[in-house]
Amino acid sequence: MTQVVPAPPDSPPDSESTAALSGSKTEGKPGQKIDFKKKLRLLIPLGLLLVAAGFGLRYWLTRPDDEVIQLSGRIESYQSDLGAKVGGQVESVAVREGDLVTAGQVVAQLDDKELLAQLEAAKATVSAAQQKITQAELQIDVVASQVRED
Repeated sequence: MTQVVPAPPDSPPDSESTAALSGSKTEGKPGQKIDFKKKLRLLIPLGLLLVAAGFGLRYWLTRPDDEVIQLSGRIESYQSDLGAKVGGQVESVAVREGDLVTAGQVVAQLDDKELLAQLEAAKATVSAAQQKITQAELQIDVVASQVRED
């Protein structure tokens, strides 16, 4: 530890006592003086500017979109009439109350066993009608050949 004895008023001041009295400090190389008050006067406004720019950027990135209106709430309906093109028993329900649905989305599945049986019966009827057409064409050919022979 070193103590500096104040110089008498008639002696010339040395560089260390002059630096201590003026508030300047010497760093690194001798003779290079850095004035911290000037640095603080520059750094504080620069820091405040950076903080303000950060807040401005955050606001700009998180601001709400002017074209979109976002509201919260619930729309309730007391009665919704749903209908199917065919009747039948409900086999499964795909949505619950309060779920979001879109146009064309399957809401419920009907039991289709009866409809499939009706489809098979209709196919059998079409097949039988096609066989009758084939038999009628053959009968026409037989009658036409008999007419030519006579």
